[in-house]
Amino acid sequence: MSGLRTVGVYSKKAFALTFNPVTGASDYEVSYRKIGEEWKSAGMTGGKTSFTLTGLDDAAEYDIRVRAAVTVNDKNVYGPYSRISYRWFAKTTFTLTAKDKALKVDITPVENMDGYVIKWADNSSYANHSTAKLTGGETTYTIRNLKAGTKYYVSVRPYKTENTLTYSGIYSKRSRTVVAKPGRVSGIKASVNAAKKTMKIRFSKVKNASDYQIAYRVAGTKTWKLVRTKGKTVYTLKKLEAGKIYQVRVRAVVRSGSERLYGSYSKAVKKAVKKAVKKAEKTA
Repeated sequence: MSGLRTVGVYSKKAFALTFNPVTGASDYEVSYRKIGEEWKSAGMTGGKTSFTLTGLDDAAEYDIRVRAAVTVNDKNVYGPYSRISYRWFAKTTFTLTAKDKALKVDITPVENMDGYVIKWADNSSYANHSTAKLTGGETTYTIRNLKAGTKYYVSVRPYKTENTLTYSGIYSKRSRTVVAKPGRVSGIKASVNAAKKTMKIRFSKVKNASDYQIAYRVAGTKTWKLVRTKGKTVYTLKKLEAGKIYQVRVRAVVRSGSERLYGSYSKAVKKAVKKAVKKAEKTA
């Protein structure tokens, strides 16, 4: 027997088993036990190379194995057992936060665990996947050097060690498209309307930016005021103070879910809002 694979189905309190067929076998028997208990048969598969082991207990550790059978004179003759699959019926949850060409994994702790296994790939079948192992109570990990614009699939499962054997928990899964930090804004131009006390800001579009943030302040002060342009590359600042010099800078924003990634601020430009000159009254 070879190729035994066990996949946890947490909502159904079950493990779904698959394994390779054995030449000449007419049926297969699945047996299992809780750690420290006697083995018991879960039943025959009816000749199928798949089986669902149900009725499992939360947080329990299980040993699972399979063997092939051939019917001889109306009796089953059994072959050797497969390797044992050591499974822990436990599951965690986690979140993915977008970073610059990276994803941060934050795991909800599971009691009595010894660590977590994280795997990720750019395909839902996890072909050519990468893995990372967390130990010592670690619950955060950042997957770096990912391709911007590519959707990645991430799975996390807890594990625990009993008598030098590793019991693997059930994978939780999430997916997220990776984004890159936007480039720096350039080409800023500012024009003032002294009569209206406004300043129109123009700048060049940044590739893949979904929004822009303008920061402005009176020169010599510490506090920057922030406004969003809602994706536009032209914006008018209003209600400015006459007779003041303003500093203005802009940065691009990329949105990913509820998170925002900010590019570097442009070089600040200075522009004076001059006091409007009143027209002289006509004399008689």
